[in-house]
Amino acid sequence: AVGDVDEHVAAARVSGEGEVHFARVGSRRDHGWRSRYARQGRPRGALDGDCGGGSGGVTRTLRRGDLNLKVIAGGGGNGMVSRIGGGGGKSEVELVAHHEKVCPHLHIPLQSGDNEILSKMRRNYNVEQYENVVRCAAERIAPLGLGADVIVGFPGENDEHFERTRRLIAELPFSYLHVFSYSPRPGTEAHKFKNDVKNTLKKKRSGILNDLIKEKADRFRKALVGKKVTVLIEDRRHSDGILKGHSEHYVPILVKTEDSLQNQLVPVIIKEVKEDTVIGYPQI
Repeated sequence: AVGDVDEHVAAARVSGEGEVHFARVGSRRDHGWRSRYARQGRPRGALDGDCGGGSGGVTRTLRRGDLNLKVIAGGGGNGMVSRIGGGGGKSEVELVAHHEKVCPHLHIPLQSGDNEILSKMRRNYNVEQYENVVRCAAERIAPLGLGADVIVGFPGENDEHFERTRRLIAELPFSYLHVFSYSPRPGTEAHKFKNDVKNTLKKKRSGILNDLIKEKADRFRKALVGKKVTVLIEDRRHSDGILKGHSEHYVPILVKTEDSLQNQLVPVIIKEVKEDTVIGYPQI
């Protein structure tokens, strides 16, 4: 599967009538979103299917009892389904592209852009399958908020392996990236491998990818200036007193608005991008 089911959870807030007001599938690392919206269950993503011709494992359904993706998308609430983690089959990509309740955001773990390293990691997909899934999604969903997880310094990763990863990330339309340096974990198969990549080299490779994604993220955010997005306003203020939220593309945005809009989906016009900060004003 393009994503590891055990590493992904979904969160849903459902009314007494079973209508979904907000749902999200994502990494267990997204503690803030998960804690705020996972009040009544955590459906899981089942990985299967393809995105246009043998693309490997992808997200097919979200299940919470008898609740699946089709029901979530058709819910009568005013919320949205956000972030199908683990991939996107052709039907799922079309759903994201055309259904107003589904956010244009995918988080598809990559881990490495080299087939030899992916094989050592026991990932049951290859680079060609991964690239096919991403390009399939990017062609149908615009603009697409696209994220991934990457591990640098996995045992045996040489300069050529890393360069393939760097080049793939440069070529694909990622808007953010989670970069991790490999560290051995007892009880795993990889723990038996010789940890032959020096920490200084891991740090260097991590820095290269972080610099690369910073440029890509900046371009993605600046392309939103002047456009209207939907922001889920969080229930606390930023350090400077401005409310913060995330757009449907999973872009963090500071919004100058009133407390009454906390925990609400608000139409926002993006006004400017200052370094890593995106600023918008509510269109109400």
